[in-house]
Amino acid sequence: MSFVVMVDTVRARFIVCVSLISVAVLKFSQSYIVNDAYFYRFHLLLMSFVARIYLLILRPNLVRILLGWLEFYSGEMAWV
Repeated sequence: MSFVVMVDTVRARFIVCVSLISVAVLKFSQSYIVNDAYFYRFHLLLMSFVARIYLLILRPNLVRILLGWLEFYSGEMAWV
């Protein structure tokens, strides 16, 4: 199975939007959870979430999008 990535203007704008929001969350979290015991876990979960959202945006066919969503959903439920 090949891994195909499609980038058009809508996907590129959505990637930029997700990137800006995730950078804002990372910057803001530096000030309020810096002394928290789960600081690194939070960043790991956030970056994992962002990477999976990127995969959901960039996958070209519906079956792969659904598989990406199931991977995302099962991954998030594993951390609870």
